[in-house]
Amino acid sequence: MCIPTREDPDPLRSFGGVIAARDVGYDLRSIDMSYLTDRDDVFFHRGLPNGHEVTKMKRMRSGGAIPVLLMVLATVAPPTASAQDEVGARAAVERLFEGMRTADPDLVRSVLAADARFALLDQREGPRTVRTQPVDGWVGAIGTSGGSWNEQIYDLDVKVDGMMASIWAPYTFYLNGEISHCGINSIELLFDAGGWKITQISDTRRADDCPDPHGA
Repeated sequence: MCIPTREDPDPLRSFGGVIAARDVGYDLRSIDMSYLTDRDDVFFHRGLPNGHEVTKMKRMRSGGAIPVLLMVLATVAPPTASAQDEVGARAAVERLFEGMRTADPDLVRSVLAADARFALLDQREGPRTVRTQPVDGWVGAIGTSGGSWNEQIYDLDVKVDGMMASIWAPYTFYLNGEISHCGINSIELLFDAGGWKITQISDTRRADDCPDPHGA
């Protein structure tokens, strides 16, 4: 059984109630609520795997009759990917390119999903085709690049829906301080228990008319 108290329940503060109980398994008939005022709300709180279930009971009197309880159920959801939304997804992508610039493959791997891949257009032989390849070879090469790879991303367009994010990131790639090529990165992310993880990267590449964000 749980007993209502007048303590302010922090996780339930948004409900505006002054009476709260922190457990379940209660029998309403066994709870003494005679000390409550007509305007007191009673909250009963139960922690759930995916949030908190809150039962709100409004106590009303009518001419000294037995109090009537009106019940409203609400769910307080735990923080999800959308709570971190653009900031967290953007930070994961920025760590990826920081790891590239500093030749730190461990930093790069920290934001990659286990099966992260590149999606490419291959037109080396015959008609253009779509193919994918794992990122392992690229990550390994970062460790031997000696800091000569510098891919500057800018004007990011971040879209988030729940635990999925997509980032459109224009870039200019510098090799040993000189512009090599530029284009657009299309980066897909999912939010798991460890945070935002990059699942796929696609890009376009051109060598002409590249902006110079590093020198700007």
